[in-house]
Amino acid sequence: MSSLVHRRFSNPFGVPKPKQEVFSFHSQVMSVRREKGHAPVHAPVKFYKVSKSYLGCFEQLTPLTGLVFCGEVKFPWDGLSSAVVPKPNQALFPLDGPLKLSFHIEKENEALTHYYFRQFLDIDFYYTHFEMKFDTPNSKVDRAVQFDLEARYAPYGDKAVKVDVKTPWIKFILEGTAIGNATEHSLMGKYVSEGNEYMAKLGLVLKSASGNKREYTPTIEVNTPEKKKVGKGTKGQKAGTKNLSIEGTITIEDYNARNPHNPRKRVFTFNRVKLVTNKAKYGLEGSVERDGGDDEHSFSYDLKLKYDTDLRHYFALKGNSHESIKFLEHGLKVDAEFTASQFPEVGFHVKLDSQIKPVHVENIFDLIHGPDLKSEMAHLHISNIYVFKHESDSNYHVSVNNRVTYPLAGLEGKLMGEVKPGHVQYEIDAKYDKHQVDSALDFKYGETPEEGYDFKWGVVVFGNGFQLDSKRVVSSPKNSKVDVCLELKHGGRKYVLESDLTNSNVGEKQFDFRANSVLKIPGYQHYRIDGGAAMDAYSFKTHLEAYVGKVCYVNLRAHGELDYALQCKSAEWSSLLLNHLQGSVHYSSDSKGTKGDFLVHLIKSDRKLKGDFSNVHSEDGICKTLANFFWDAEKDPSKKVHFESVNHVQPLSIDSKNKLVILGETTQVDVKISAQGKMTVGSSIVDVGIHLPSGRHLYLKSQTKMNLRPSSEGDSDGEAHVTICDKHAGGESCLKVHEVMSNYNLEKGSYVCSSDSTYLRHDGKELKFGAELKILPKDEKTEMSGKAYVSGSLLGQVKPMSVEWGGEAVNGDYSYHALGKLGEDQSLGVKGKLDSSGDGGKTKVGEFHIDAQTNVENLKHVSFGQVAKVTHVSADVYDFTSSGDLKWGSDKKLTLGAKVHRDNHKGSASVTMCLPWDAEDRGVMVEWSDDAVNPKVEGSVAFMWPQGKKMKFEMQAATPKDSLSLHLIAHSPVKGHEKMELILNHKNLKALHAMETDVTVVASPEHKFSVHSRVEYPQNKRVVDLSVTREGGPTNKVHARLEKKGDNHFESELKADWEGPSLTAESSLKYSSADDFALHGFLDSTALRVKKWSIDIATKERGGKGGKAGKRVVFIGKKADEVVFQGSTSFSSKQEANAITYEGVGQLKMGDETKNANFKLFTKMLSAKEGGENGFESKMTLGISSNKGDKHNVVGEAKLTSMEIRFFSSYCKGESECSSVEAFSKVKLEGLQHDREHEFKFIVDLEKLFHVVPVSVIGNTHRSEYGLDHKVEAQVNKGKSKYSYHLYAMKEEAGAVLVLPKRTLAVVATLEAKPNVGEYAQIHSGISVWLDKERHPELKTSGSFVVLTKVKVPELAIKTEAKLSHPSLGRDLAIRGELECSVTNIEFDSKLEFDVFAEEDKIVVVSAKLDKVMQENGGNLTAMVDFKSKGQKIDAEWVTYGFYADRSLGLGSFFTYLNHNNEHRDTGAVFRVNPKSLFLLVKADSHEVLKADLKADISEAKQVLVSEIGVLGKHTHVDTYEFSGSNSFKYSSHEKGSPDDQIEAHGTLVWDKAFEVHADRLKGGQKEVLAHLFVNLNKENFFDVKHTWEQDHVKQYVSDVMNDYTFMREKAEKMADEMRQRLQADGMHFLGLLKNASPNVKPLLESYQKQLTEMKDEILNDEYIHEVVVALKKAVHALQEAFAQTIEKLRHMNEEFEKVWHQYWEKVNIFHFTLKIGSLFSSFQAI
Repeated sequence: MSSLVHRRFSNPFGVPKPKQEVFSFHSQVMSVRREKGHAPVHAPVKFYKVSKSYLGCFEQLTPLTGLVFCGEVKFPWDGLSSAVVPKPNQALFPLDGPLKLSFHIEKENEALTHYYFRQFLDIDFYYTHFEMKFDTPNSKVDRAVQFDLEARYAPYGDKAVKVDVKTPWIKFILEGTAIGNATEHSLMGKYVSEGNEYMAKLGLVLKSASGNKREYTPTIEVNTPEKKKVGKGTKGQKAGTKNLSIEGTITIEDYNARNPHNPRKRVFTFNRVKLVTNKAKYGLEGSVERDGGDDEHSFSYDLKLKYDTDLRHYFALKGNSHESIKFLEHGLKVDAEFTASQFPEVGFHVKLDSQIKPVHVENIFDLIHGPDLKSEMAHLHISNIYVFKHESDSNYHVSVNNRVTYPLAGLEGKLMGEVKPGHVQYEIDAKYDKHQVDSALDFKYGETPEEGYDFKWGVVVFGNGFQLDSKRVVSSPKNSKVDVCLELKHGGRKYVLESDLTNSNVGEKQFDFRANSVLKIPGYQHYRIDGGAAMDAYSFKTHLEAYVGKVCYVNLRAHGELDYALQCKSAEWSSLLLNHLQGSVHYSSDSKGTKGDFLVHLIKSDRKLKGDFSNVHSEDGICKTLANFFWDAEKDPSKKVHFESVNHVQPLSIDSKNKLVILGETTQVDVKISAQGKMTVGSSIVDVGIHLPSGRHLYLKSQTKMNLRPSSEGDSDGEAHVTICDKHAGGESCLKVHEVMSNYNLEKGSYVCSSDSTYLRHDGKELKFGAELKILPKDEKTEMSGKAYVSGSLLGQVKPMSVEWGGEAVNGDYSYHALGKLGEDQSLGVKGKLDSSGDGGKTKVGEFHIDAQTNVENLKHVSFGQVAKVTHVSADVYDFTSSGDLKWGSDKKLTLGAKVHRDNHKGSASVTMCLPWDAEDRGVMVEWSDDAVNPKVEGSVAFMWPQGKKMKFEMQAATPKDSLSLHLIAHSPVKGHEKMELILNHKNLKALHAMETDVTVVASPEHKFSVHSRVEYPQNKRVVDLSVTREGGPTNKVHARLEKKGDNHFESELKADWEGPSLTAESSLKYSSADDFALHGFLDSTALRVKKWSIDIATKERGGKGGKAGKRVVFIGKKADEVVFQGSTSFSSKQEANAITYEGVGQLKMGDETKNANFKLFTKMLSAKEGGENGFESKMTLGISSNKGDKHNVVGEAKLTSMEIRFFSSYCKGESECSSVEAFSKVKLEGLQHDREHEFKFIVDLEKLFHVVPVSVIGNTHRSEYGLDHKVEAQVNKGKSKYSYHLYAMKEEAGAVLVLPKRTLAVVATLEAKPNVGEYAQIHSGISVWLDKERHPELKTSGSFVVLTKVKVPELAIKTEAKLSHPSLGRDLAIRGELECSVTNIEFDSKLEFDVFAEEDKIVVVSAKLDKVMQENGGNLTAMVDFKSKGQKIDAEWVTYGFYADRSLGLGSFFTYLNHNNEHRDTGAVFRVNPKSLFLLVKADSHEVLKADLKADISEAKQVLVSEIGVLGKHTHVDTYEFSGSNSFKYSSHEKGSPDDQIEAHGTLVWDKAFEVHADRLKGGQKEVLAHLFVNLNKENFFDVKHTWEQDHVKQYVSDVMNDYTFMREKAEKMADEMRQRLQADGMHFLGLLKNASPNVKPLLESYQKQLTEMKDEILNDEYIHEVVVALKKAVHALQEAFAQTIEKLRHMNEEFEKVWHQYWEKVNIFHFTLKIGSLFSSFQAI
C-alpha cells in the first residue's frame, strides 16, 4: 500500500487461492456403543424430521471481480422452531439433528492473482481532478474500470464538469457546462458513447435591461446523431425548423442589490414561456421569489406547467419556505402544495417544521396526498424530538421521542428512550395492518456493584416473544442472591436460575468460599452444582460435586497439611467420575528427602497405572534418585521404565553418573564439571559423555574463562573453546567453536564479539564459518565494524561467501561502508557519509555509493553514486548541489545533477542529465540577479543537449537614476545566427543638459545595426546628433543645431553624411526691428549636386517720388559666389492681437527673364496662458507667374514653441504637380522627471515634380516611470515599401519589432513578478520570436520560464517551468520542476517533468527526495530518485538511506524498476545494527538471496538472542538462544512458518540442586524426543542421573538437513542463470526506451533556416532600396530649378515688403516681439 504525493492512493492486494473456505461449521449428533474388550463405536444418529437446506452461488459480481460466492445452509426446522414454541417430547435445537453452515469463494480462472486499486485527487483554486481505477492486471478477462472527473469553475463565472468512464462493457463521456454572465445564463450537457454524440443546451439570453429589471429570452438546442433540433426565442420557428421551438420571456428583478451577484431580493417571472414540439406543447407561467440575507432567507413560488396541444392541462406548484440561521441554532419551515388538473390523485400538500438548538432538536413532517388535500386518512405524520444535556458524569439526561402515523396504510410507530444516572429505558411500538411489534427495556442499577441491580427486558413479535427478568439482592457483606427468569411467549415456558453465594476472607492466609446453584428447566430434572474451597494456617481442603436430580456424577476432594511456610507436608487426593475413573495420590516430605506414589484405575478398560519415586540425601554430599513407572501394574509388571542417578557435588566440581533403562535397553550419561573462582569471574571445564545402546559415543568438551562485572565497575570479557564429537564405527566427526568477548559494557554500549567455527566430517571434508561484531564508543566518536564468512569443501560448487562492514559516528555525522563477496568475482559494496563540519559548520555533505561486481555478460561492473552538498552562510547566501550517476558495463552511464546557488540578490539553478549514448549533458539552467539599491534585473534560461547544442535566452534590464538599459540575447544552434542581440541604452545627462540613446540590433555577425542619438538643450541652444552604423559599412551621421547667438541674432545648421554623399545647410537671422532684418541661407550637397548655393534676404531703405521714402525686401541668390537671381517686393502688414500678416507684390529677375511675384506671411506669437505653449508660428505663401501663363506656388510653414518645432515647404507647378518636404518634432512633458513623449516626422515627396519615389520617416518615443516606447517607420513610395522598427521596455514586457516590405520580425520578452501568489512569489519570464508575424503569426517560437519561490527561513520552495513551443514541433515542449528544501539541513524534495516528446503521455518524470531527521543522539538521511513515464512504460525507483541513533547504525539501498514484461523487479540490500540487534537483507531481481535478523535482549540477569536466517527466500531458519545468568539456557530452531517442525533444547543449572537438559523435535506437530538429561546435585541425591536418547530420530533429522542443503544449492544455480537472462533483456529494453525518447528539434531548426533564407532574398530583391538611390540623383536637377524660381519670387516679395513696411512700423511692438523670442528660448531650456 502506498500513499503518493498530491493526494494519491495506490493499493494492490492479493486474491485468494482457487477455492477459499471462508468458514465452515457442521455438527452431528452421535451415539457411542461400548463393549468390554472392544474399542468404542461411534455412529451418527438418523433423524426423520423436516430439514431445511439452501445451496447457491452469487455470480452477479463475477464479471467485475472474477470471483464466485457460494454458500450452503442445512438445519433441522422442527428443532429450531421448538426453541421458540416448545413441543412435547421434542429435543431442543441443536440436539435434534445435523447442522451445516458454510461459505466459500471460487476464482473464475487461475490467471487472476491480484487486484489493483488506485485513486488520485488534485484540487486547485478553480480546478478539481479526481481519478479512480480498478483492475485485475494478470487476468485473462479485461476488468479495467476507470473513472475520471474534471471540474473547472470560477467565482461568478463559467463552470464545467467532465466525466469519463471506461469499462470493458461500456465507454462513455459526460460533459456539462454552466455559463453565467451579464448577457447569458445557460446549461449545456453532452453524452458521447460508441461514436455517437448527444448534446442538449438550455439557457437564457439577455433581451433587454432597465434599472433593476432584466428580461431574458429562453433558448434550447438538442443534437443527436440522426438529426438536429434548434429553437431560440420567438425567432426559432423562422430559423428553419418546426420540430422544436421555445417562446416567451423570463423577467428577473433585483431589490437591495449591494452585490450584483447576490442581491437581497430577486423575483423571477415566467411570461407565457412555451415549448413546442412536433407532438405536444408545454407552457410555464408564474413567479419565484427569493428574499433574505446571511442570517435569514426565504423562497416563495407559484408556478403552472401547462401541456397538451391547447395547453388546457397543467401541473401547479405553490408554496414557500423559510430558513433562519443564528448562533448554534437553525430553523427551517416548508409549506408546499402540488396539484395536477388531469391527474388529481397525484396531488400532495407537504409541511416541514425543523428546529435545531444546542440541547434540543425537534422535527415535524406532514404529507397529505390525493384529490382531497385535507384528508385525515391519506395523511402521513412524522415527528421526532431529541434532548441532550450533559453537565457532568453524574448529571446528564439524554432522551428521544419519535412517532409516525399513516392511517391509510394502518401504520403506527413509536420509539421512546431515556438515559440518566442509574436508569436506562426504552419503548418500541410498531403496528402495520394487523401485525404488531413491541419491545421495552427498564434497567436500574446502583453506583457500585455492591448495591445490586434490577433488569427487565421484553420483546413481542407478531404475538411471539420473551420476557427476561434478572435481579441481584445483597443481604449482607458475605451473602447475596441472584435470580434470573426467562419466560417465552405465547407458550408461557419459564427457565429459572437460582444461586446462593457465600464469601469470606480473614487476612492473607485464611478464606472460605461456597456456591450452590440450581438450574430449573420445565420438563427436566434440576441441575445442581455444589463447590467450595477453604484454607487456614495449618491445612487446606476443597470439593466439587455435580448432580442431575439426586444422582452425583462428579466428586472431587482433596485435603492436606501445611507447614509454617505454607508448604505442603503431606496430602491426599481422591477423584471419582461415575463408572469411568477412580484414583488416589499420596505424598510426604521430611528432612531426609521426599517420596510418593500414585494409583489410577481405568474402570472401563480395567487397567491400573502405578508409580513410585524416592530422593535420598547423604551428609557427604552424595544424592541418589530412583523412579519407576508401570503402565499395566497388575497384568504385566515387566512393562516399566527405570531411572537411577548418583551425583557428587562439591563446591568447585560436579561428578554425575546416570542410567536410564527402558524395556531392558540402557543409556549411560556421565558429566564432569570443575571450576575455579566464581561463575562470573573465573574458569570452568566441562566434559560430557553419552554412551548409546548401539555403541555410539557422543561427547562434549568445553573450556571457558569469564570476567563479568557490572558496567559501573568496568568492561567485561570472556573466552570459550567448545568441541562436540560423534564417534562411531564409520569414523569421527567434530565441531570446534572458539568464541571471544571483550570490551563489553552496557552503560557505554561497547562490545567486541567474535566466533569462529570449524566442522570436520569423518570423510575429511570441512566447513568454516564465523562472525565478528565490534562497537567501541570513545568520547563523542563511536566506531563500529563487523564481518561474517562461510567457506570450505563441504560447500561443493557454492562459492565462499563473506561480508564486512564498518563505520563511525561523530556529533551527528557518520560514515559507513560494507562489502559482500561471493567467490572472488562477485561482490556488492556500499559506502556513504554525512559530514557537517565543513567551513565551520556552514557546509554539509552527504554521500552514498554502491558498487557491484558480477559474472553477468555486459554487467560485469555496476555502480551508483549520489552526493549532496549544502553550504549555508545566511538566509540569502547558500549553495545546494546534488549529483548522481549510474554506471554499468564498460562505458554505459546515466547521470543526473541539480544545483541551486544564491548570493543575496543573484542566483542560479540548473538540472543536468546525461544519457548512456550521450557524450555531453542535457539540461536546463536558470540564472537571475537583482539589485535593490541600483534597480537592476538579470535573468537567463538555457537549454542544452549533446553535440554542443545550446539554446539560451538572456535578459538584462536596469533603471538607475535618469537612465534605462535593456539587453536581450538569444543563443541558438542555427548556423549564422548563433547569437542575436537587442541592446537599448538611454541616459538623461542633466548636468550636461543632454540626452543620449543607443540602440543595437545583432541578427548575425554580418548583420549588425547600431543607432546613436544625442540631444543637447543648454540655454539658447539646441543640438541633435544622429548616427547609424551597419556592420561592414560606413557610419552615417546627421547633425542639427539651432542657436541664439545674441538678443537679435539666430543661427541654424544641418549636416548629413550618409553612405558617402553629404549635405550642409546653414541659416542665420539678424534683426533690429520688424522692418530691419537680414536673413542668410547656405546649401552645399554632393548628394543633391548643389555646390555652395546661398540666399540673402534683407530690408533696404529707398527714396520715393515726391520726397516720400519706404523700405523694400531685397532678395539675392548665388551659386558658387555667382549671382543667379535677384529682386525685391513691397509689403503691407496687419496686426490682430498677437498675430501679424504681411503681404506684398514685386518682380523677380532670373537671368534675362523677369517674372511677377507675390507673397503672404502670417506670424503669430503663442503664450502658455492661451494655447498651452510659448513660442511662435508662421506661414508664408509665394506665387510666381510669367506672361506665358505658367504658375508656380511655394508654401513655407514654421512653428517654434517650447513643445514643438515644425518646418513645411511645398512647391507646386500648376494646380496638381506638387512636391513637398516636411520636418516635425514635438515634445510633451508631464512631470519633467518621469513622463516625456517625443514625436518626429520627416517627409520628402518629389514624385509629381521630379518623378522620384516619395520617402518618409516618422517616429515616436515615449518614456515614463513605467518604461520606454520607441517607434520609427520609414516608407518608400507612400507605403508600398515599409521599413520600421519598434522598441519598447515596460515594467513587465520588452520587445523589438522590425517591419520589412514583405515580412515582420518580432521579439517579445516578458518578465512579471507577483509577490503574493498564494504562499509563493512568482516570476514569469518569456520570449517569443516571429520571423514573419503578419503573414504567418502562427509560426511563433516561444520560450517561457516561470519561477514560484517561497522562502521561509530556513526553508525554501521553488516551482519552475521552462517551455518551448513552435508549430513544427507538433506540441509544446516543457520542462517543469519543483524543489522544496531546507538550507540549514540536507533536505529537499524535487521533481522534474520532461514533457519534450511528440505525444503527451510520453512525459518523463524524474523525482528526487532527500530527508534528514536529526535527533539528540543521531539522525536519519534518506534519498530517493525515481524515473517514470506512463506512456513509455518506464517506472524505475532508487531509494537509499542511512541512520545512526542511540548507538545504532543502519543503511540500505534498493533499486526497483518495471521490466519489459510489465513486472516490478527490485534489487538491493538493507543492513541495521545496534547493541541489541542486527538485520541484513539482500535481494537480487526480486529474489531474496539472504536475510539475517538477529535480536538480543541482554541484561545483567538474562541474555536472549533470536536469529532468523533465510537463504533464497524459501528457507528461513529461526534460532533462539536464551541464557538466564549462568543457571539456565534455552535453544530452539525451526523453519519460519513451520512451528510444528522444530528442534528444541533447554537446560538448567542450579548449584547444590540440579542440572537438566532436554532436546526434542516437533515433526508435524508430534513431539519426538532426541535426548533428555537430568542430574541431581543436592547432597541427598547427588548426581542422581536420568537421561534418554533416540538414535533413529537423530539420524532422520541429520538426513533432512542434508537434503535441504542440496535443494538450496541447486535452486541458487538456477536462480543465478535466470537473473542473468532477465537483466540482459531488461537492460536492452530500457536503453531502447530512453533512446527513442530523445526530443526531435530538427523540424524547428529547418523552419528557422528556411525563414532566414527567405528574409535575406526579400531584402536584397526589394526594388525600392535601389529606387531610393536613383531618386536622390533625379532630385538634384529638380531642386536646382525650384531653387532658382524661389529666389525670383523672393525678390519680388522684397520689393512689395519695402513699400508697406513703414506704414505698420508704429503698430509693431518690437520690444514685445523681442521679449517673446527670449521667452521662447527660456522655455526650451526645460527640454
